[in-house]
Parts: sequence; structure tokens; C-alpha cells
Amino acid sequence: IAYIINGNRFVSFDGRVFAFHHARCEYLLASDLRTQRFALIAIFSSQGYLETIKIELRNDEILFHKSGNIQINGAPLISIPWQKIDSIDGAILISISRKDHWTILKTYDGLCIRCNNQFYICEIILSGRMHGRSNGLLGLNDNEPSNDYNLIDGTSNDQLNVLAEHWAISGECGVNQARDLTYRDDERCQEYFQNSDSPLRLCFNHIF
Repeated sequence: IAYIINGNRFVSFDGRVFAFHHARCEYLLASDLRTQRFALIAIFSSQGYLETIKIELRNDEILFHKSGNIQINGAPLISIPWQKIDSIDGAILISISRKDHWTILKTYDGLCIRCNNQFYICEIILSGRMHGRSNGLLGLNDNEPSNDYNLIDGTSNDQLNVLAEHWAISGECGVNQARDLTYRDDERCQEYFQNSDSPLRLCFNHIF
């Protein structure tokens, strides 16, 4: 599980925590570069905070906005729950639902994205088959945080700014103001990962 907290705090799939923001830029968060089944793209606002997560799923593009609004292929989603059904076998290819303040997207391939527009948290969950196969700012998903900053060609890297430049897609992507954190170094992270009132409290035993 990877997390985006308050629009500028990130926890990779393998538990590496860092602060990250840059105005008006898009970055690749995660993707399956082998089969190109999905790509997750972070779109930052002019204030340097995550504004939108773009979810590219082969023939579909879905936007999760910070406000809680959703767009599918350029059109606003009016009614939730929503599903895309396979016309041949009736399988649910994509579903979008809401529970309390959470908006939840699930795909047939096992991708799950949950965003809470009250606490400004997003969770990103990949299927088991994606072990070691993800690429982007959120790391390789191989249970090894030490290689999360490596470049796509396998080049060893430990500089977050280099990683940010590597995964920049478009926009005003200058030098990123980024730094590594531990969750204990950051009050916002402590609020979510230590506080007994945290909306993530049921996950504590699975993260640490």
C-alpha cells in the first residue's frame, strides 16, 4: 500500500516516506510498464500541492480531484456508484463507489485507489502480480525500500530530486523541493500513523 497525505507527503509501496511538492507539474506515480494496463499520474496545483490523480486504464482516463469530484473520459461523473461492464462476459472492469468520505476505485486487474476528501489521504493498492513490477515515484513495490529511488534503467540513485526529474511528465517541472522524511519527523504523518483517532488506525498493524 502506498499513501499520499495532505497533498505533499508520500509513503512508497515499500514504506519510504518523503515530502514532495512542485507547482504546476505532472509526475508518474506508478505504472505497469510491462503491459501498460495502468498508469497513475499526480497533477500538482500552482500552490505546489497534489490537486488531481489521473488514472489511465487502457481505453479510459479517470480523474480523482482533491474536491471529491470525478471525471471519466473528460465528462463529470454525476452518479455514484458507477461501473464499466465487459460486454462479452459481464465482468466488472472498473467500479467507483463511495463510503463515508472515501471514494473508491477498483479494477478487474486488482488496482484499488481510495481517496478521502475530508482528511486529504489517498491509498493506492496494487495486486499481488504487480510485485516488483511498478515504476514511478512510489517505488518498485518489491518490499525493498532501498531501491525506491533507482531509475527505470536500473541505475542506482539515492537523490529524491533526481528521481523527481526522472518521473516528470509535463508542466513547469523545475527543481523539486523534496526531502526524505521518517513518519516521526513530520507532525502530519504522526497524526495519521500514530494518533488513535487516525482514519488509518485499522491499518497500523499492517504498515509497521
